[in-house]
Amino acid sequence: MAAPARDPDLEGFLALLAATRAPRTVDAYRRDLLDLAAHVERPLKAVTTEEIERYLAELRAAGRSPATIARRTAAARSFYRHLMLLGARSDNPAAAIALPRKARRARRSGSSLSAGPRRMRSGATSRAGARTSTGGTGPSSSSMPRAAA
Repeated sequence: MAAPARDPDLEGFLALLAATRAPRTVDAYRRDLLDLAAHVERPLKAVTTEEIERYLAELRAAGRSPATIARRTAAARSFYRHLMLLGARSDNPAAAIALPRKARRARRSGSSLSAGPRRMRSGATSRAGARTSTGGTGPSSSSMPRAAA
């Protein structure tokens, strides 16, 4: 396969992106946008919303993960936002495309809905909020009388 023709709009976008993003992000966006351009077989500047939607549908059909599809959509959104800011395009064909939902992780067994906010509070070490020497959730042994043996 021949090397893709250099796209000055894409190169300018990636150069600007490199000033604010990590090198791996810039590389990923480059790959994502070059893949889109190869898929539509025309310059990125001329791509339509329908072409982007068809491309993303094919990625889903090929079994790509929602995270990959979301990143590719984000790359396209950023690129077309860049072209709009430069005045090279009057619209962003990727702006209205919904990002795929990420799968939610199942809650760990034994956790309750009310436990979440307490764990986030600074200094809380038990459900009752009292620091205990035994690691339990009740009052510490120093505040309870001991039973005679």
